[in-house]
Amino acid sequence: MFTSKTRHWLFAAVCLPLCGCIGGEVVSYTRYDKTADSFARLELYANIETNKADELDHIAKLYKRRDRLLINVVPEFKLFSSPVLLERHGKHRCSEWPVGSAVEEEPERRTTAIDLDSIEVMPGEFFLNEYGNLCYYHQAVIPGKAVDAALRERVPQIAAELAKLAKEQIELAAKEDTRKLTWNDVREAMLESLGEREPKPDADKAGGPEMLPLDATSLRLLARAADDHLVQFTRKADVFRLLVPLSEHDCMQAIQTVELAREVIAERQKAGKPVQQELVDALKAVEVHHVENAGLRVTVQGTALWKLAACRQESMPKPNPDKKATYHSTVVEIRSRGIEVNETDLFPTVLRHFFETAERP
Repeated sequence: MFTSKTRHWLFAAVCLPLCGCIGGEVVSYTRYDKTADSFARLELYANIETNKADELDHIAKLYKRRDRLLINVVPEFKLFSSPVLLERHGKHRCSEWPVGSAVEEEPERRTTAIDLDSIEVMPGEFFLNEYGNLCYYHQAVIPGKAVDAALRERVPQIAAELAKLAKEQIELAAKEDTRKLTWNDVREAMLESLGEREPKPDADKAGGPEMLPLDATSLRLLARAADDHLVQFTRKADVFRLLVPLSEHDCMQAIQTVELAREVIAERQKAGKPVQQELVDALKAVEVHHVENAGLRVTVQGTALWKLAACRQESMPKPNPDKKATYHSTVVEIRSRGIEVNETDLFPTVLRHFFETAERP
């Protein structure tokens, strides 16, 4: 589907479950425009299904607000996530709507430093895909400055989450039945998940909680992350960097673990053994380095990651054959709420237009 010229552009597809009571999948594509320093985002909500009235009402409510709904400002890197949309209430006010779950009350509005008016929203429409199931697409163009503002807002949240993790680990260490994992334990578990080790028969019978293999220095750094501003989350063009405060020992152990994963996956691919393609993509696009007196720097090459992922999602996700009746009733119920549903499968056209834009001078 993609031309060779298009492949030189940044684009991504990440297939996510809706992660709520509403069934379906989200396929997300991203393209970076170096000249404009902006991110074009396309999200497809595929094979939407539910038989609950409140969830159908939720879908209709989102549709009627589509002109004000923003795709997540920071491009997604997680393989599994619960997607949300931001409703714009002015230049610096927004509320967060879950895509997959109905909410009883209006989400709380919050203030943001992001210039929401700078984000161009291009609402889509409902249509039936090749399987006759309900789908919707939504697009946006997000300036790099808006992404940078979102990253700056995310840093305190990340730091607080790390500090909470450190506190929980320290509390675990005080318990008598706690077992502290070693980095070798982590690597063995990784090899098991990759299929290189047989699962240990008594693994589920081990008693007591387990601690992460972080040393005392790392835990102290993480606990102070929020107060001492030790976390950094930055962007240059389509490259994102996250600095996590860890000891030199833990940084080197983490790097060794990543390198082992690369070696094992390369060997499995050479031998024709199965590998998780999402992990292969991530390891090709992610780099980890030790920054002296600072911690572990994780660098995500957006171009590589999103390009690899997009090549795996050129077709519509397949529906669940057991949900056929619900797929059909969902279409009927959405139409009964006064919403038009295009009977033409728009997916190939929308995807083609999204990437053709990248080829225009």
